Amino acid sequence: MPSLISMPLEIIREIGSHLNYQDLKNSSLTCKAVEPGMQMQLFRYMSFIGTRTQITEVLMRFLASVHQTRTNGMSRACRYLRIEVLPQDADPFNECKDLLPALLISAKKHLPRVKHLSLTLDGLSRGEVTSLNRMVREVPTWDAVTVLRSDLRAAVLSFLLRYVLVNVRTIDVVPSTARHELASIKENCPDIRKLRVNFKTPFPDFLKHLRGGLRVKINQLDNLEQLVVQEKGPAERWPIGGISRPVDIPLRLTLIADQLGGLSSLRRLSLEFHPRIMTWILPTRRLIPGDHLRTDLDTFLMRAIVAMAARLTQVEEICLVERSTEFNGVNMIHRGVRDPNGVMVVTIEAPSDERDWYH
Repeated sequence: MPSLISMPLEIIREIGSHLNYQDLKNSSLTCKAVEPGMQMQLFRYMSFIGTRTQITEVLMRFLASVHQTRTNGMSRACRYLRIEVLPQDADPFNECKDLLPALLISAKKHLPRVKHLSLTLDGLSRGEVTSLNRMVREVPTWDAVTVLRSDLRAAVLSFLLRYVLVNVRTIDVVPSTARHELASIKENCPDIRKLRVNFKTPFPDFLKHLRGGLRVKINQLDNLEQLVVQEKGPAERWPIGGISRPVDIPLRLTLIADQLGGLSSLRRLSLEFHPRIMTWILPTRRLIPGDHLRTDLDTFLMRAIVAMAARLTQVEEICLVERSTEFNGVNMIHRGVRDPNGVMVVTIEAPSDERDWYH
């Protein structure tokens, strides 16, 4: 049956004019039943984004209407909440330091069913951050939140994980490298299951991180089940730590695998890379299917997955995500999945869900 949305209003009006009273009654009941479903889709995702002045105005309007039917619908339906307080030069905001933190916490209180929370609070002043840290110790925990996308300073992240985000098991860390954030996660969210992090050039930088002398490293998160390592940074024509020969691809990736061998709970691993890390491929050359460069890259990426799987016997799925050289997106996926016999079967696929494991 075609959707009524696709019908011209004239036709819908004509249909309505021929309905008897009983049909009209049933139609009203149907609309009443459909409305909650529509609200669930309409208000499932909510965002509050702006400078301190803008966010304050929006949140005050939202909180002033919490007893209205529409806002009640938001409260019941919202599952994904995004809050971004953006920095501003010469910010005219001059309210007391407790106001905006109190509004943020009150808004979250009236959206109790949020499961996915995204926070960016760069625009808060130092005094407001101090107030926020004090307030989160005094409010009920946000038990429904299990997924956090964090673009937060390490101190704020620590307070939130310790006092209100007690059930978070999945974290997407936005800042590159995540040195201080990892310490906050290790100390305040030791049961984390899924993690997504960013490195400027993942292959060399991630290995350097795992081997480095940081107090907390990713391979110390003992309960980690899924790890996504993405590339985040400006493109470099000749990146430091590039791979000069295709035969070196398995070697480089097995070094990473060796560092992750102690994560006994790890089941899924995704590493993103840009072809520019392969310095044996000139930046001017296009990776055309059938070309020997494309064939060599595919062959040794597949060998690398098999070699990694031999070292990471607990891992069930490994993805090497190749970014496009021509647009900002993913080009293709080299995916290895263990079959029932424990053999890693590798395929080359179009982009799908490997970047969204953290959901």
